[in-house]
Amino acid sequence: MGKINGERPGASVFLIGRYKVNAPSDIRYLNNQYPGLQIKFFTAHAVKGMTCDYTILLDIDSGILGFPSEMADDPMLNYLLQEGDGFDNAEERRVFYVAITRARYRNYLIYNEHQPSKSIAELQTENNLTEQAAIKCPECGGQMVKRTGPYSEFYGCVHYPQCTGKIAIALTNE
Repeated sequence: MGKINGERPGASVFLIGRYKVNAPSDIRYLNNQYPGLQIKFFTAHAVKGMTCDYTILLDIDSGILGFPSEMADDPMLNYLLQEGDGFDNAEERRVFYVAITRARYRNYLIYNEHQPSKSIAELQTENNLTEQAAIKCPECGGQMVKRTGPYSEFYGCVHYPQCTGKIAIALTNE
């Protein structure tokens, strides 16, 4: 929250969980800590059609109460879809999409790195992040991503330009 407050004081922040049980118990504390921010919790269904400056998606972990939930889709729902869907938990994918498209500026995805949901794994695979996920920035501890500079490829911190941490590709034993 401090980073958001520093970037855009007065910003609206939606904390989004799959279910009401995912609501943080300390939301009043967060509102007191960051009085300039407009912090509210919503479920993924309740936030449909709304927008804010930043979203923080909570509990994007594997499991029934994770986000997306691993509860099986209702067979009736699949029947009602025109030609069915080729994806497991198709409705959950749509709900996840709704949640990640609410922010004007940035999404933050909060998950247990030992139990990430299928959605996190898919995002990492689609964005070629699986190899880099274990590489941490030596300066700030953030995630490193592969970049190409004028002289070579390297890993650079995702927090650039605030953090200028770099690791040469040759040093990562690829």
